[in-house]
Amino acid sequence: MFFSRWCRLTRIVASEKLPTDKKIDEITAVLLNFRASRSLVENRMFEMLAETDSASDDFEFYNILQQKSLTLQKRTADIVRLLQVDEKTVNKDLFNALQHFQINDGHLDGRSPREFLSEKEQNAINSDDKKFPVSLYKFLLFQKIAGGIKSGRVNFTASHKYRSLEDYLIPLAEWNNNKLNLLEKAELSGWRNFAKFKPNCQKSLIKPFLKLIKT
Repeated sequence: MFFSRWCRLTRIVASEKLPTDKKIDEITAVLLNFRASRSLVENRMFEMLAETDSASDDFEFYNILQQKSLTLQKRTADIVRLLQVDEKTVNKDLFNALQHFQINDGHLDGRSPREFLSEKEQNAINSDDKKFPVSLYKFLLFQKIAGGIKSGRVNFTASHKYRSLEDYLIPLAEWNNNKLNLLEKAELSGWRNFAKFKPNCQKSLIKPFLKLIKT
C-alpha cells in the first residue's frame, strides 16, 4: 500500500507532460487518500503486533510447562498407568489418549492421540521442532485427566467416591422388576404412588429456589 503510493508520487513528480499546478493537485489527492486510510492501516498493524505478542506468550507459556513437567510426571505417571476409567462416561478422545498412554507404559511419540487437546494446545504440540514434546504432552494429558476428575467428567469403575452417578443408583431393570420390595425394605412403601406426592415436592423445592434467585 505504501509502496504503490510512493510509486504514484514518483511518477507524478517525474512527469514532463503534467503542468506544475496539475502535479500539485494529483499529489494532494494521493496524500489525502493516504490520510483517509491511515487509521485503517494503523489498526491492522496493531492487530498484527497483538497477534505476534500473543503467539510469543503462548510459546513461552508452553515452554515453561514442558520444563516443569518432569516433577509432575514423577508424582503421577505411575498412578495414571493404573487408572481404571469408566469408558461409558469419559470423553472418547481423552479415553483414547489415556489408553494409549497405558498400553505403551508411558512411552510416547509423535503417533500419540491429540484430539483431546484444544486447537491452541495442538499447535504447541505440532511445533516446528522435529522432536515430539513428550513432557509437554504428558503434562497436558495429566491436566485434562485431573480436570475431568474434579468436574465429574472422568469417573472410575473401581472407586466408591469417583464413580458415575448412575453407578450409585439401583439398576433400572432391577427397579422395574422389584420396585415394591425395594420400597418396602427402605420403609418407603407409602411413597410408591409418587404422582400423588409430586405437586407438594415441587412446591417445597420451588419456594426456596425462587427465594434464592431473588436475593
